[in-house]
Amino acid sequence: MKDDRLCTCGSGLAYGACCGRVVKEDDPIRDIRLSAYAGEIGSRRAEFCRSYTFHKREALAEISARLSREAQAAGNTLSCHQGCASCCYVYVVASLQECEAIVYYLYQHPSVLQHFQGTFQTWRVGITKIQDTFADISRLQQKRLSRTDTSEDKQEFDKALITYTQQNLPCPFLKDGSCLIYEVRPYACAGLVSTTPADWCAAGHLHHHEIRLLKANTNLDGDPPYFANPTNPVSLASMPALVYEILYYGWDFLVRVPGCAHLNDKLSAI
Repeated sequence: MKDDRLCTCGSGLAYGACCGRVVKEDDPIRDIRLSAYAGEIGSRRAEFCRSYTFHKREALAEISARLSREAQAAGNTLSCHQGCASCCYVYVVASLQECEAIVYYLYQHPSVLQHFQGTFQTWRVGITKIQDTFADISRLQQKRLSRTDTSEDKQEFDKALITYTQQNLPCPFLKDGSCLIYEVRPYACAGLVSTTPADWCAAGHLHHHEIRLLKANTNLDGDPPYFANPTNPVSLASMPALVYEILYYGWDFLVRVPGCAHLNDKLSAI
């Protein structure tokens, strides 16, 4: 039976044509994309993404300048730059805000979106080979955020990250050695730089153990909260996986994220 009730996500579409739809196998994100920024709640999502992207670009520029000054003060230079992919094989986390902005960016850049759709599947196949490690990283990351991790947890976390890197899985946004979402890349990518030759960063390089890194302490608590809700907790997850969930399941996924159940309540007030 066709369900003509208005969808609770506020898109203005019928539930059966929006969050209650049957995802098409030929293009599973097409319907999600059509309804993502429709209606009142959709326009608010779009405005949040535009505002957050502006904030993020300024924040990334400030991080870059800060790290450059720190390197120069020590008599070093940064080897990291756009087009360098030496660290694009590590586990990358991002916040919900960051991933929402990335999804918005993908909608504005269809060729990048198409690239991600293809490369994500390869990345996911690689992840299935280390499912337990991948799960451990996520679990231990949350303990780090809540400051409940022990010294043993820290050791286990570092070991799991090394195991992930050893799989040599390129980020799904990497193409011809260049990041396709560089201007909206995660803080995790922008905040860690090297002052030694870029090729030393490769896990198997002879001088890998000699690399010198600078890390920016990014205060995610200072980021604009999702949908301007100050009670949103800072939640980090695997960036490619979180982007995929938003692309393929849209609002139905977002309201299930811990701390975001209130978004459906906001709709009833519209």
